[in-house]
Amino acid sequence: AGKDFWHSVLPPAFGRGRFGRMSATLTLNLDFDVLRLAEREAQARHTTLPEVVGLSLVVLVTVAIIGRPLLLSSLSTELASARGVHLRAIGLIFMVILAVSVGLSAIIIGSILSTALLIGPPASALKLVHRFGAGVVLAVGLGVGATLLGIVLAYDSYYWFASHRGLPVSFFVVCVVVLEFVLSSLAQSWRRSRVPASPRAAALASPVGWH
Repeated sequence: AGKDFWHSVLPPAFGRGRFGRMSATLTLNLDFDVLRLAEREAQARHTTLPEVVGLSLVVLVTVAIIGRPLLLSSLSTELASARGVHLRAIGLIFMVILAVSVGLSAIIIGSILSTALLIGPPASALKLVHRFGAGVVLAVGLGVGATLLGIVLAYDSYYWFASHRGLPVSFFVVCVVVLEFVLSSLAQSWRRSRVPASPRAAALASPVGWH
């Protein structure tokens, strides 16, 4: 019924004759192809949502389970081995959930932003705090802040140039992540310069000479 309606409407718009009928038919077929592609994309997005949510929950539960052994093995492999931690198993599990996290985030924000947001905010938080829980919270805050600020700057960049062509969101998000890392590095250097080093730390920091 829909095609019959459009076949009756489109020919007058394109004119009578063979050319008009061919143009109307071509336009009609293209329109229906676009509608089919949009419908398939919407169905694909709808069907992948449960898998994304399920895998995200699996990643969170796995991190909660291996969190303490992973932290211990990251700080000292010798101590972790002495405590009975299976280093290879923990490392393999961590690599698997990291790969799953990158894949899930790439579906939503793309591969470039997923890599930047997985590496940049934790590296910045590591320079500012020394506790695991505070580092996780700070890394999440830095990542969310970089994303929101990048969106705002990308929207505002439409008015920066006479051509009224805004810059992409990914560009600003990556720039904000890099800026956060630079500022956190400067803050770490400034804090270390104000705290006097103990004699033991100075001895450890000094180069060792072989005699």
